Amino acid sequence: MDIKYTYKKYAHFDKRIRIENAKKYIENPAKVATHSFYPFIHFTNRWIKYSTANGRREKPRDLCYAAHMDSYIYQLYAHKLNEAYNYYVKKHCINKCSIAYRDNLGKSNIEFAKEVLTFIRKTGNAYIFVGDFTHFFDELQHNYLKKNILQILGTERLSDDLYAIFKNITNYSMVELNDLLEYHGDITYKEFNKKDVALTPDEFRKFKKGHLKSNKNKGYGIPQGSPISSVLSNIYMIEFDKVLNDFATTNHGIYRRYSDDFIIVIPKSDNIDVKDIWKSIKTTADSIPKLNLQPDKTQAFYIEGQKLININSLVFDVAKNGKNVLEYLGFAFNGTDITIRDKTGSKYYYRMYRKVDNIKKQEKRTKKRIPKYKLYKRYSHLGSHRQGAKNGNFISYIDRCTKVFGPREKVGLIKKRHWKKIHKRLSKKVS
Repeated sequence: MDIKYTYKKYAHFDKRIRIENAKKYIENPAKVATHSFYPFIHFTNRWIKYSTANGRREKPRDLCYAAHMDSYIYQLYAHKLNEAYNYYVKKHCINKCSIAYRDNLGKSNIEFAKEVLTFIRKTGNAYIFVGDFTHFFDELQHNYLKKNILQILGTERLSDDLYAIFKNITNYSMVELNDLLEYHGDITYKEFNKKDVALTPDEFRKFKKGHLKSNKNKGYGIPQGSPISSVLSNIYMIEFDKVLNDFATTNHGIYRRYSDDFIIVIPKSDNIDVKDIWKSIKTTADSIPKLNLQPDKTQAFYIEGQKLININSLVFDVAKNGKNVLEYLGFAFNGTDITIRDKTGSKYYYRMYRKVDNIKKQEKRTKKRIPKYKLYKRYSHLGSHRQGAKNGNFISYIDRCTKVFGPREKVGLIKKRHWKKIHKRLSKKVS
């Protein structure tokens, strides 16, 4: 079984262990069936969103990470379930629908985006719906998830080892990272990860009495961030994917889903109305337990030739028309041009400008010239793979976009302007 296990260096409730020393244990179903899982460590990742209109805005995301042996077990069984999932979706002709967390499609998000946007361009006249689901991982209903796992495995009951994993990932427990940092004297996360273990066995027994939290949602929700959560989310959506893909295929369209984001494109015809498309999407979502469409993220468009129009008010009961721009997998399409999404570009420029300003402030304070090689490596073409650097940067990503979409598209505009903008900011007087 060819699995690329990931070795984690963070501190947890058990000691770090190499896969060579863990394999015999985790590959023994009897051991897994009776394995005592540690609580997850939970933290809130303050994900920064950027936009030209609203600037910098925080979006919290709850994440959990598993103990070292637990993580290896999750990785192994995620691989097993993913193999079963891949076989199932091929058999039921929905292999191309789900594009997130897949290991057998051989394409990047750039290529997935090009496929859909090229389809829209070639179709000419079509209706387009995009949307996502509210608190996706937090809302996965356990009984429905179990039913779908049994369905892809083609069995009537879970094996003892898989049931032990399912029971732990659904009725999971966790402790707060901040509580652990505070327990150790308000140390930093970096200092915390230098420890051999998060707590000694005696400390852990005392600590968990007042700090252990269980999944507050009875019957639904799995932790986001575990090695097995992503494949479970895909398994949860097999019926949604099947119904909408059949609907799209029957009407000569295309349907794709990336985790909790989806897009469906249906060519205009005399046989179907735009409200029929929305009814099919809504009815399908309503048929899946606790799958709730996020109203402000659900958008409807109509494209005619090279003219793209937002038609929210025509389709939804209470909605205003949004921008006449379709955003998909980090790209923006206005009916004519394909570009990098504004928010993606804003995020790059915000971070680059902040780095430049910090350098300038340091120069002003120390009266010394600060070398710019770190700035250039992180934010310019000098740090891209094309320049022989070990690690790429955002400009490397732009190079890949240009390679996939072709030089005629405007996805490479940021690269053409970035060097000039860096030096324009460097020459600006600091306050």
